[in-house]
Amino acid sequence: MLSGDIDQDDTTDAMHVTTGSGTNATAVLEGFTITAGLTKTGSNFLNYRGGGMINDGGSPTLANVSFSGNSGAAGGGMFNNDNSSPTLTNVSFSGNSAEAGGGMYSYYNSSPILTNVSFSGNSAYGRGGDVQLLQ
Repeated sequence: MLSGDIDQDDTTDAMHVTTGSGTNATAVLEGFTITAGLTKTGSNFLNYRGGGMINDGGSPTLANVSFSGNSGAAGGGMFNNDNSSPTLTNVSFSGNSAEAGGGMYSYYNSSPILTNVSFSGNSAYGRGGDVQLLQ
């Protein structure tokens, strides 16, 4: 498990639990649960997006991964930005929350490739409880 609760006191300590920014498909993340990411608000656009994972100009490969209990302003589970097209196989998003795109949010020419990916129980204050795609 990869957790944003670094000191294990049931409070979130890390903004983005993982990042695939600047990577390509040879960067592989396999067999993990990603949890307890909480992005902060602020003036930096990326600081409050992608509690579980942020991909800014990156397209990693993920297999057998679960995103659960992450939150942020956009893309509680995962946020994809600036031509990011991660490949996800056997990935689940559950119990993540955000203002938009509780499970996943993709923005600015980002097109994730999804195979056997499930979204359940994610929530958003505004729009896209599970997935929000803006091009």
